[in-house]
Amino acid sequence: MTSDEGGAARTHRAWRAAGQCEPNGDCVEVRPRTAGGADVRDSKNRGRGTLTFRHSAWAGFVDSLRMR
Repeated sequence: MTSDEGGAARTHRAWRAAGQCEPNGDCVEVRPRTAGGADVRDSKNRGRGTLTFRHSAWAGFVDSLRMR
């Protein structure tokens, strides 16, 4: 279990930046969830919330990227 920015205990892993970010810092950050799925946020606007994807939706998204 880790702690988020507000200090509350959560069952997720640490945030990480996407592999390809823009030179000006525009980037997407992903935090895998221990139960599967992921949280996604904008690195420049972290306080504006996150999108949470269930395991099946996240797995489908990642698989679609691998097909490219």
